[in-house]
Amino acid sequence: MLSFLAGSDFNRKATVSGYLQPDIGLAKVHASRPGIISELLIEDGASVNAGQPLVRLTIPEYLAEGSSLVDSLRLSLQQQQLLLTQRREQLLMQYQQQQQELTERLAYHQSVLSELKQQSTLLQQRWQLQQQRFAKLSQLKEQGVISKVDWQLQQENLLQLAQQVAEQKASKQNQLAAMAQLAGQLQRLPSE
Repeated sequence: MLSFLAGSDFNRKATVSGYLQPDIGLAKVHASRPGIISELLIEDGASVNAGQPLVRLTIPEYLAEGSSLVDSLRLSLQQQQLLLTQRREQLLMQYQQQQQELTERLAYHQSVLSELKQQSTLLQQRWQLQQQRFAKLSQLKEQGVISKVDWQLQQENLLQLAQQVAEQKASKQNQLAAMAQLAGQLQRLPSE
């Protein structure tokens, strides 16, 4: 029977009990569980030692409803792998969207900061001109050439410019802080 199994090809399942013929007498060999012979590990007529494997059995496990446990586990793992792949793609897309959004916001704040710098330069020039004008008007007021009301009006204009300069500096600082925050968020994004 062993020579039939070793030398033949067949595509059907069968339960086989076998006997080995030792030098003296017969030895009955059987598997502890039913299975399918997937590989024959010895040749017909070969000498074997005690404990040496003779065949490799594939032992299918079945669930209560009759389906194969291995197939069920394989399907479950394939489904989990598919879900993990989809989740990874979602996270990658989310990462790319966040990165793009933060980069665009950072570019916006940089353009606002550039505009604020230009406005600041113009405002400084206006401030200097107003200070010069106020100094001349103060001399004219001392000489009595202009009225106190005109002088106070120029003083109010000077104070308004001073306030605008302070607001401009605060706005510039806010833009710098927002840019630093966005740059930090961009760096803290997980890498791909």
